[in-house]
Amino acid sequence: MFLDGPYELIASRMHARKDHFMPETLLDSQFEALESPKGEENVVSVGIDKDPDSIAADAVTELKKYGYLVD
Repeated sequence: MFLDGPYELIASRMHARKDHFMPETLLDSQFEALESPKGEENVVSVGIDKDPDSIAADAVTELKKYGYLVD
């Protein structure tokens, strides 16, 4: 499962958090090192541009579509 989102969205969410273990200053290096698995075999990608419940529902839908989850 690859949770996919743009730098700006992730940065804004990090900025809104308080007392989190990962400081915002590490985001640049994380994006520089990121090797996106999108398009690779057996990778399910879900966008994170929605609220948490919708993201979770999208993840379940995609995992079921590829046979990783069953009803």
